[in-house]
Amino acid sequence: MERAGIKILIITTVLTGVLTTPVLAQVMTSTNFKMQQDSINFGGGYATSENFGMEDTAGEVATGYSESDSFVLHAGYQQMKIAYISLTVPVSTKLLPSISGLTGGTATGSSFAQVTTDNDFGYVLQLNASSSPAMRHIVSSTYHFSDYPISGGVPSLIWDIDQSTSAFGFTPEGSDVVTKYLDDGDDCNATGGNSSEEKCWGPLSQTPESIAISEYSNHPIGSTTTIHFKAESGNQHLQVSGKYQAQIVITAFMN
Repeated sequence: MERAGIKILIITTVLTGVLTTPVLAQVMTSTNFKMQQDSINFGGGYATSENFGMEDTAGEVATGYSESDSFVLHAGYQQMKIAYISLTVPVSTKLLPSISGLTGGTATGSSFAQVTTDNDFGYVLQLNASSSPAMRHIVSSTYHFSDYPISGGVPSLIWDIDQSTSAFGFTPEGSDVVTKYLDDGDDCNATGGNSSEEKCWGPLSQTPESIAISEYSNHPIGSTTTIHFKAESGNQHLQVSGKYQAQIVITAFMN
């Protein structure tokens, strides 16, 4: 019997949280530099403490936010700052090796999402599948890998399926991974736990799920979340041969 080949197509979305498109101009330029914005005032500066940072100006007039049907105005030096966010991911990921439709097997693969933002309040990274179940035969969607089963909405610390079934799931790994996918060595959803490699597996849903969150700017280095995928057909399960594919949507937006 032929084997099942598995591929994941990744669709990326970046939401900045800004509904209007800003028009920018340089107020002063030279051969090597651009001054995006300036102001005339009599004071200001940047100050920090253990828990807070503050940037201020003093002496400006007619500052604030205003809008009309066609324009948005951010008047004043502090108002002019526009936060930035970017998302970098591979186009696709292939799970290997191919799985025998008759005797079963396991295929794995990894992808990543790198988010960079200068937003002072950080970002949210979300993941969802375009279909349910997520992994389907590319010719006939009747054939599929079931979404990985979990109990009570809590990810499974160790990947484990009934050998009379097949399943497809994922787990995120990184410094900003949400509590749901952290473990304490025994259980997942562990507050203050670790983002252990290939632990805490769950299913992909059509509903966007937050997998990484930060409350701080990470510009210019950014933060990378690794996403591990796994598909398994049990040795007592007959999986129809052919190519299977999951379309995954990765979304990043500013807090």
